Amino acid sequence: MPIVFQGRRRAGCQLAVEFLDPDGNNLEIYWGIDLVGTGGDVRPPSEWRQAKTLEDAVANPVAGQRMPPITPA
Repeated sequence: MPIVFQGRRRAGCQLAVEFLDPDGNNLEIYWGIDLVGTGGDVRPPSEWRQAKTLEDAVANPVAGQRMPPITPA
């Protein structure tokens, strides 16, 4: 499946990879989505950080977001 997008976009700052399936539908797999607090607190726009690649998104995380450790198989 062709990759349409990879990296980080949108206000939620989640890491994502988006594929185009054989029928032309977008399939997005994401990790680290922000949650809205019980008081309605959300990430301020000053912390939104776009990344055009997964490598850039992982190398430059947003506040409070870290990648889990990767262990070799």
